[in-house]
Amino acid sequence: MRRFSAVYADLALESAGIILLSFLASGCGSTLELPSRWADKRIQIDGNLKDWVDSTTFVEKDGIRCGVMNDTENVYVCMMSSTPNVGRQLIMRGMTIWFDPNGGEKKIIGVRFPVGAVRPGMMRPEMRDRRPADARDRAPEERRQRFDEIEREALQEFEFLGPGADDRQRVLRIQG
Repeated sequence: MRRFSAVYADLALESAGIILLSFLASGCGSTLELPSRWADKRIQIDGNLKDWVDSTTFVEKDGIRCGVMNDTENVYVCMMSSTPNVGRQLIMRGMTIWFDPNGGEKKIIGVRFPVGAVRPGMMRPEMRDRRPADARDRAPEERRQRFDEIEREALQEFEFLGPGADDRQRVLRIQG
């Protein structure tokens, strides 16, 4: 697993000039092509957006701001929105970042994060048994707590995609 990620991370860095972000917003698929900017200082992964001043693009139709930076070892993606629904959609459906090691626009190597909670008919088996008969009957506080639980679960893993059409590898995030 480590070898897989190291090889594709190197390929991805070579193609960091342009990154395709694919995500579902407003119920339909969207793809956004973003140029990567060289990170001239260390990027802190802390949720603070000070490293991203003047480094994001506003996507009006989706109500989000996105930015991509890279250094010699990592590619960093920032996505933010003040619209709560966008965050919920991202958690439920996930987002895929595609790289083309040849510098083109093909979707060769991808990273999907979060893997996403899926719709009721497509739920992972371990989640099906925990779903109530009718979630709409829950009190608002109970629904919020359930969404928080789904969010925590969705953020625990990511998925490598490619280079073959059927190549997928789920990876559990390591906390720390």
